[in-house]
Amino acid sequence: MGRNVFTKSDTFKSEYSCAVIKIGELTPVEGSDFLAKTNVFGVQIVVRKDHVKEGDTMIYAANETQLNAQFLSVNNLYEIGERDRNANREEVEALMKPYEPIKAEADKKRAEAKQIKSMMESWKAKSAKLQKQAKKKQKELEAIEKDSEEYIKILKVIEEMNMTSDKLIQKALSKATDYTNLKNEVEALVKSGQHHVDEAKKLCGFFNKYGRVRCVTLKNTPSFGFLFSPNELQKFDASITDEEVEAYVGQEFDTVNGVLFVQVYVPPVREEKKRRNKTSKADKKIKFFDRMIDGEFYFHYDTDQLEKNIQSIKPDEIVDISVKLHGTSSIIGKLHVKQPLNIPFYKKAVNWFIDTTGLFKSARFIDTEVVYGPVFASRTVVKNKYINKSAGGGYYDKDLWTEYGEIIYPYLNEGMTVYGEILGYVSDSEKMIQKMYDYGCDKGMNKIMFYRITATDEEGNKAEFTVPQVLEWTNLLIERMKECGDENWTKIHPIDLLYHGTLEELYPELDTENHWHKDVLDKLKADQKRFGMEMDEPLCKNEVPREGLCIRIGDTRVCYKLKTTSFKLGEAIRMDNGDVDIEMEQGYGATGDEISK
Repeated sequence: MGRNVFTKSDTFKSEYSCAVIKIGELTPVEGSDFLAKTNVFGVQIVVRKDHVKEGDTMIYAANETQLNAQFLSVNNLYEIGERDRNANREEVEALMKPYEPIKAEADKKRAEAKQIKSMMESWKAKSAKLQKQAKKKQKELEAIEKDSEEYIKILKVIEEMNMTSDKLIQKALSKATDYTNLKNEVEALVKSGQHHVDEAKKLCGFFNKYGRVRCVTLKNTPSFGFLFSPNELQKFDASITDEEVEAYVGQEFDTVNGVLFVQVYVPPVREEKKRRNKTSKADKKIKFFDRMIDGEFYFHYDTDQLEKNIQSIKPDEIVDISVKLHGTSSIIGKLHVKQPLNIPFYKKAVNWFIDTTGLFKSARFIDTEVVYGPVFASRTVVKNKYINKSAGGGYYDKDLWTEYGEIIYPYLNEGMTVYGEILGYVSDSEKMIQKMYDYGCDKGMNKIMFYRITATDEEGNKAEFTVPQVLEWTNLLIERMKECGDENWTKIHPIDLLYHGTLEELYPELDTENHWHKDVLDKLKADQKRFGMEMDEPLCKNEVPREGLCIRIGDTRVCYKLKTTSFKLGEAIRMDNGDVDIEMEQGYGATGDEISK
């Protein structure tokens, strides 16, 4: 294969990557003469028939990824509003130049219309306020003797209020014509110069400044991802040959010749300024102790997309299919950790000297012991990795992950780690963990579903629970908590295991010798009866689409996810609105800047 053109970085994620692919069958899009749809890794993509043909070698960028800024620039793929980022910006500006005075005049009239509208709304608001006050005064008259001095006085005030209110409404109405005329003038101006914009748009793309690949709907047909040609890639890196691209067909990557090319898209989050206080200043002086031991704790592996991996599943393999729930990951372990020993001052001084100078290391006094202790983590962050030596206990903020860690830890066996999904609301808050997904919880409440368990014995042998075993352990946990009078059992949601068996038995009507993998994937995607696909999530009070399902292969740790189309469309809308959920914030942090500049 020669040199490694397409590689995977240390932070590579299959779900948010690119791949070299061959275009398969093209199916016409209803209602369009030039659009067609095709499948890439089981995901639907809409293409132009005059740009893409069956058998073409193309590069696929997954949905909700962020592409390299230089690649977008040299291929003029930024939208018209970001045209200064494109290589052909001078050519586009020349086309837009005649439109500039038209736009300036339209903006001026738009500002005038906005000012008039603001005045009209102000007058209407004042009129409504006076009407409300007049009605209140009118009620006062009911308790006052008619024709009395006070009665006549209040009646006069009411009349003045009504007159003033009417005058304000008349003023607003008198400006309505001016407002409408200005709006029409703006519309006419924009229309008169639209042909300049349309010509300029032909030389631009559709990417925003962040280079985000998003779901789009064309002729009522959703398209997930972005396809581009080897020629477009070669504009980014001229050293890449057609032969090198062909050699990587079917392979995923996020790096091109050592340059990061694609990564997960995370909506920009406005940084909140935090007031510094005495406590935060004092924290800087605290010496933290790392209690973790290498090889004891592991984050949950990334769950790959079923569409990309359906070919690896055999018809006669035992699988477990469960509901994929939309929350935030939690990891709770009872594992070997380091614990500081209380040694005499002179030994501490010797250790300090050795640690500072690096001399006489063999003379260092033992100042830690290995014990079983709690480890609480989110998707990518160990919450109690460090402790304050002087405090004698844990030193970490209270949060969702710690809350559940403290609830579940007493029920774990030594060497056990449980992986779960926290659902509902942030504790004692009206904020949802995932927007709109309450999973039946009242405000301020939440629950957890365990989906994976590992156990390690004293010899270091690690066992992986099957999904049925996870379900059995969870049910036993609930019973144990009830016996102990622990009311937190109500926060435990057993995994929704919907099927245990082979896919061959699940869909016996399918021919296992011909197109079985494609057919079984299509069946799973549309299976409402068994798995509630493309239906509302019945566990939620709100009407929201089910996220999808997870399918795990027997007693292995191989697990794939299949999201519903309706969920992915909703996810795209949330991204458009800049909604960054707890899971994304914990999982990816402030990515984006690296390749967007």
